[in-house]
Amino acid sequence: MPLPFLTADRAFDANDQVALPFDDHDQWRRPYRPGSWRVGAAALSLLLASFVLLAAVIIAAAGSVGGASATFGVAGLVIVATLRMLRMGTWVSRAGVRRVGFSRPSPCRGPR
Repeated sequence: MPLPFLTADRAFDANDQVALPFDDHDQWRRPYRPGSWRVGAAALSLLLASFVLLAAVIIAAAGSVGGASATFGVAGLVIVATLRMLRMGTWVSRAGVRRVGFSRPSPCRGPR
């Protein structure tokens, strides 16, 4: 059975317009990927957050609403910190360069 999507000899016409996601230069994007240590740390912290959420459900089922809400809050903080850690770095667009830190982004520096 032929699989035409696997053939590399497919010819493209000059009229074919392929819209890639990075063709929009006004959209903020990263010129590089986050490092493997950052992705690994994020995976481990999200795993920790899932265990904390499970503990919060168990505490809520036991009848302690105050303890369950505090545990839900801790899990929420872990998730927010993980997302901020993954968002850190340098972002570029046509408007300039933006450095995003853990606590807040720095101002945009436009082209000179």
